[in-house]
Amino acid sequence: MKNNNPTVTIQVISGGTLPPCEKSEKEEYTKKFLSPMEICSNSKVYIPSGLHATLQRLIKTVDIPGVSLSSYVTSIISEHIRENAIAMKGVYDDNLQELFG
Repeated sequence: MKNNNPTVTIQVISGGTLPPCEKSEKEEYTKKFLSPMEICSNSKVYIPSGLHATLQRLIKTVDIPGVSLSSYVTSIISEHIRENAIAMKGVYDDNLQELFG
């Protein structure tokens, strides 16, 4: 299996540069990503400290019971997989090496 370890860069936009958000969009986002969820795993994933701080600030600010950084990140990743499953499978399949040959 190939593993090229690409570098991923995420730019966090500082306040004041985004247009205002409609109330319905905020409500939909909250329902989709900021719902309480019990995480029953002790697996660890490492993310850049700046990104961690940004996400943690949002979680602390909304203060929804049962919503943690882990539940928020799990919701984001689950949505990403739902939206990109076909492409992810294609990338996975393209990177498999033949066992014999």
